[in-house]
Order: sequence, then C-alpha cells, then structure tokens
Amino acid sequence: SPLSGVNPHINTSLQNHHFPYLFSHGTNISNGVDLPPKDQFDEGWQDNSHEVNGDEMLRGNHSGSESHDNQRVLNNGSEPSVGRTIHLDHAASTLYSIPLLNQLLNQNFSHNLYLNPHSMSKQAQHTEQLIQNVRHEILRFFSTDSSKYSVIFTMNASHACKIFAESFDWRDYPKWRYMFQCHNSVLGMRETVSERGMEEVSHFHTLEDLLEEEEFSVDSADSRKGMVVLYPAECNSTGRIYPSQQWWETLKRPHTLVDGKRRDNIIVFLDAAKYVATSHLDLSPEYSPDFIALSFYKLFGYPTGLGALLVRNNKKHLLKKTYFSGGTVLASVADSRFHKFRKEIWEQFEDGTLPFLDIIALGHFLKRTLRTFHYRDMNHVHEHTFALARFVYNRLTSLRHYNGSPICEVYGWEKDSSAEHGSIVNFNLKKPNGEFIGYSEVEQLSSLHNMTLRTGCFCNAGACQANLHMDSSRVIENFESGHVCWDGHDIINGHPTGSVRVSFGYCSTLDEAKYFTSFIEENYLEKSAPSTTKPILRSIYRYKLDRICLYPIKSCLAAQVPNSWQLSQNGLLHDREWVLIDDKGKVLTLKHNLDMGTIQPQIVGDVMKISSPQAPGGRELEIRLDHYPKDVVTFPIFGAETRGLLYNSDVNEWFSVVLGFPTYLIRKDPQTERESHANNSTINYSNEGQYLCISRASMEDIRQRLIEKYGSDAVPSTTDWLIERFRPNFVIDDSTGGSSAFVEDHFSKIQIGSQEFRVQGPCKRCSMINVDTSKLSRENEPLKTLFTYRKQKGRVVFGVLLMRVTQGENVLKIGDAVRCEVSEDSRR
Repeated sequence: SPLSGVNPHINTSLQNHHFPYLFSHGTNISNGVDLPPKDQFDEGWQDNSHEVNGDEMLRGNHSGSESHDNQRVLNNGSEPSVGRTIHLDHAASTLYSIPLLNQLLNQNFSHNLYLNPHSMSKQAQHTEQLIQNVRHEILRFFSTDSSKYSVIFTMNASHACKIFAESFDWRDYPKWRYMFQCHNSVLGMRETVSERGMEEVSHFHTLEDLLEEEEFSVDSADSRKGMVVLYPAECNSTGRIYPSQQWWETLKRPHTLVDGKRRDNIIVFLDAAKYVATSHLDLSPEYSPDFIALSFYKLFGYPTGLGALLVRNNKKHLLKKTYFSGGTVLASVADSRFHKFRKEIWEQFEDGTLPFLDIIALGHFLKRTLRTFHYRDMNHVHEHTFALARFVYNRLTSLRHYNGSPICEVYGWEKDSSAEHGSIVNFNLKKPNGEFIGYSEVEQLSSLHNMTLRTGCFCNAGACQANLHMDSSRVIENFESGHVCWDGHDIINGHPTGSVRVSFGYCSTLDEAKYFTSFIEENYLEKSAPSTTKPILRSIYRYKLDRICLYPIKSCLAAQVPNSWQLSQNGLLHDREWVLIDDKGKVLTLKHNLDMGTIQPQIVGDVMKISSPQAPGGRELEIRLDHYPKDVVTFPIFGAETRGLLYNSDVNEWFSVVLGFPTYLIRKDPQTERESHANNSTINYSNEGQYLCISRASMEDIRQRLIEKYGSDAVPSTTDWLIERFRPNFVIDDSTGGSSAFVEDHFSKIQIGSQEFRVQGPCKRCSMINVDTSKLSRENEPLKTLFTYRKQKGRVVFGVLLMRVTQGENVLKIGDAVRCEVSEDSRR
C-alpha cells in the first residue's frame, strides 16, 4: 500500500533542478522522511521575503548551482511567488523541464537555422524533413507507424475535434453516439453534426448501454446503418479509465448479420487528451480507433498550442475538405473555382504555415523526457501517477470528523485498480453535519498555501451532472439564477455546483501528495465539537470615529479625506462612483490588475484630480464633478447588467496608458439605481453594501497573530497598513482599549454622530486584501491567517456592512462619537 513506506511504483529518481519554479516543503521521497510540521511551512509569508534555494526545492538532491541559475532566469526578480509552487493540476497542463528546454535553445536552436517549410531553400527543406521525422516519432510513441495512421497537426485536442466534426462525411454514418461523461470539446461536436443534418444524435453511459441499443442487434436491419461512437480514453474529471482494447474490439470487429452480410460500419473517435498524459496509448492492435484527438502540452508541458488528430489511413477518405489555404493545394486559379488538394491527408488539413519550431521542440521532448526522468516507458509513468492518486484517495477517505462523518465525498473512484483509474482524485469536502464546503474556498486557501489545483466542472458537463446528481433542469436553473463557469457560486441551495480536482503528472512526487493531504487535514478536519459558550457582551459599546476612507474609483487608491465628509443616498459622497472596464465590458479590479494600485484620485473642490507615476508624461488627469458624460453604456457587474456614463477618448487614453491595455472610465448614471445583491440598499459600484466599518481592535488581533507566526520584524508596527488592505469607509477605535476584537460581529445598530446605521451583516473577503499596493505585489497574508479562524458559511469575513437609515443632516466628522448596540440574539 502507498500508505506504508515508499510505493514500489513511485519513481524516486526525479531531479529537482529540472523544476526550479517548484518549492519543497518536504524531503526527497527516497529518504522516506515525513513532512515537517505545519509551522515550518509558513516561513517567509511575504513572497518576496523568502529566497528559494536548492535545498528547499521539491525534488531532493540537486547537483550544484544549476538550480540557482535557472531560478534566477525564470523569476527574473519580478514574480518570486512562482518559485514556491506545488503543482497539482497536471490534467490541465503538466510541467516542462528547464534543463531540457535550455538544451533545446542552447544546443539546437542557437546552432541551427529553421525556416518556413513552404520555401524551397536548403534550410526550409531541412525543416520540412524534421517535421516529417516528428510525425514518425509521434506514431512510434503510440506503438504504430505511418502505414496505419497519419498525423494532422492541430492547435490542441479541441481543434482536432472541431476538424473532425466539420469535415466528417456522415452520409453513410447517420448515427452519432457520444459518452455522457465527455469533455465539452466532444459535446461541441454534437452541435456541429446536428446542424449539418446528422439523423440521430444521442449519448450513452457505458459500453453495455450502447450494446443494448437496437443498432447492435445482429437480426436488425437498422444495424446496417453506420455509426460514429465517441468517448474519452480517460475521464478528465474523475480519472476513470475505459478499457480501450476491449472496447475497440467489441465495437469494430465485424459481425455476420442474419442475411449473411458483414457489419463493419462503426467509426470510433477517441478523445485521448487526458489519457496520453500519464498512460501509454497502444495503437498496435488490429481494432484500434479510427480518429484520435490529443494535446502535446499535457504530456511534456511544452510546447503549448500544439495537438494532433491521428487518422487511420483506411478511414481518411471520410474527411472532406472544402476550404483551402497556403500549402494545402497543388494548384489553384483566381478567376474560376478550380483547385486541387495535395495528396496526403495532413497536407490538406494543415492550413497555412505550421508552428515548425514548436514541432521541432516536440520532437526534442518526445525523445528525451522519459529517459531523462528514468522512466522505462509511459506504463511506468501511469503506475507512478496512479500510486500518488491512490495515496491521496486512501488518505482522504480515511479522515473522519469528531462525530465519525467523512471529511469528503469522492467521485468516480469505482475500482481501485490502475487498469481502470488514472492520476486524478475528484472530491468535495464536507462539514461534520454533512454540509458541503464550497470548492471556491478550497481553491482560494490552497492558493494561499502555494498549491495549484482545479475546481468547478472541468469542462465536462456530463461528469459534473453524474457526480453531483444534477439533471439538466437544475443546471439550467442554476444558470438562470446567475451561475456560470468560472464564477464563485460554488453552492446553490445547499448543493455544490462543481468539485475539487487534484491530478498528478510524470514529475509529481509523494512529498506533494503528502503536503496536500496534510493541508486538508489541518484546515478542514474538525477533531472536536465546536464550543457552545457564547461571549459575554454588553448591550452598548462606545467608540470614536477614527478615520473616514473614500474610494472614488473602484479598486484604485483611497482619496484623502479632510476632517469631515458628506453622505449620499448610496454611501459616502462619490465613493465608488466611478469604475474602470476593459474593451470587453469587464469591470477591472485591483485583484487582477495590480497597476490600478498606482492610480491616486483626489477630490479638490469641484474637481477630481487623478495621478499615477505611469501616466503619459506624468500628466495629471482632471475630472469635473459637475460633468456627466452623455454616452450611455451597459455592462455587467456582479452578474447583473447596469448602466453607466462613458467618458471621452482623451480620458480613456490616459487610463489605457497607465494600465497598458484599452481601458474606459465609467461614471454611475444618477438616473439609474443599483441595488446590492446582498441586501436591499442602493449603492454605487461597491460590492455589497453602502458602508464598510472595521475596528482597530479587530485589526490589532490579526496583526498580533501575524507577529506570532512571522515575528515582529516582519509585521508593520501599526494597523494602518491593514486599513489599506481591508478598504473600509469607517474605522472605529476604543480609546480605552476595553473592547474585544470582532465584537462588531454582534452589532445590530451603529450610530455615528447623529447618523444611524443598520448592520447588514459581515463583509466577505477575497484575495484582494493580500495585494500590497506599495510594492504592486500579491502576498499570502492576511487572508491565509484569517482562513484559520474567521470563516462563516465557508467564507472569510472581516468588518461589517452598514446601511444608513437616518434622514436629514448628512455630514460625519472624524472624532464623532460612535454608539453600537448589540443584538438581543447575541446576548442570550
């Protein structure tokens, strides 16, 4: 068992200097030493405060300074966080070896001239010959040759699927059967062939289901109709492997019908994109697939943007090409419809110039990767990656909360055999009461622990529906309620909308698997029942208004506020009244666009002055507050369409230069009300509420916790830097120091001066609070620490949202008295 000692199938010869962008929290697995305690993982919480060295890299005993040199070249001082990654998303893309890439660049590309193979020069024709050699290498890699298959280079596996769907001559094959648990690339083919007039398109769940259909009955006339069967060799969602050779032979072996005729009219299309990344696709059997789609970056990490459609030569006549381009024809004329395609199938379908340098690079990695990493063959890679996945599966399924309930629900692990399962573990975490934990939380927290994994439905709608017991009506209902792919709506009405996927590759190690399972255990396993003791609370708490913070342009820097500021019906006057969008209408945020941290607005009289060190010529931009643009635009914000007023090109050019891409400034239309999606208050462009209030005591609590973890030298001496991170409107302070941290969680009403506010609930936090605008960098804190003790319903919360209920006088002053009432429920 991989739980005891080192599994014999695990490759212990991996070289760490090949992956200097990875970071180790453990030892080389060949030493058999467990991971260090969790507190040692936290060393150097600021990404740029901890230099990664060879001894800390993931794969053990390096061989000198090569690791250091590669680390410096890769990071170039600009993204030190890259050097601290544990990659657990190999099903999406695996990792490339730095020495192999350097070898390609320094020993091949730097000494040879490769040119467009459509030219007739000596160098161009040499390039063409190398491309043909790579085709042969690909076929040999899959245990076949050019007498049986042809290789059509594509951009990726999805492109291969598209070519097949658009080009397949279905007239003799009017029936289309695809596996329910297939990638969206295959589902997309369904739409194409349906539009082209395919008679009958339907899905199947298992081979047995397919065989029971009428078409496979030997005494049925319908069995003479040709059929296309499409399925994945390995499910990219769950890792379930389908027995290839058994299925191929069952589907493709000719059968004698009742009238003595032979049935040989089943076309098999295999989506091999996931399977070939960690398993050997053997195409030597007589009854092998007719068409195969794959992507090469999933095998070796490099080159990207290169895939293939493998075509059995005896079926290539079924692909019909209409469009032609450079390199695909023998002859063509401009004044009539005459052209003649080239002879070879790949010559007809490879439009334009191939990415010839990428293809040459592919040949380099094909020949060297397995040998470099001491693998016998791809079967050895499969055993290695399955052993790691099995380790994670065994560990996760053995974890139980204090009440005996399982910590997770695993999907698709039906048979514990490397013949029927690959390198993936797909699961959702659960609380002791059986409620699901949202996958977005797991992804966010794992990212703070320097891990990459995948969440959602993984572009496999069928697997997602099957795993989560969702029928199509619920999927559509979720969509109509606002949930789309890649958003944060991970749980709707108590049901998960996706899951968590961990996947391994040829360069994965047992240390990585151990680190991940330790992360799950330490952050999600509840070993004892939560305390039912309630804090003793007073009915009234008194503070003073310590600071007023104003953010005129959403996600940009705060404007300095004098001693007082006016309130409006939507919040502080001019707070989040402007927003920046890109040329696709997407709202820009600091979380994804660090340069927004250089944009400094300042309101002076009736003008908003905006500056940035990245501004063209250092020019300051001025926006008159009494000017409202005339052009009205509609754009989405938080899943709902809203109207705004678009500024002219001169203003937008200023922001475009600062951010480095087309950017547009929008002002809220005063004639359009926008309601918070969290409550009924009217707001400008803020996320949830009119006002956000935090206390100095709560900020000091998180500051002290950071000092305990990292030492006082690593943490600023005051809480002012946390104000910049949490971006509140009001900071309240108890000058006596008698108030407890987070007592504001229990407030129901807050009165500041003469203004009364109703507490709307806690403010949910995301990784934006980890952005350091002074350095324009992303860090792991304070969100990482907040995850350990400030979660409510799966989300980190800090501060409270307020809605103003008082009418009349609407000015607040710094130093105003603050009176906070605790709700009756909190005091019981």
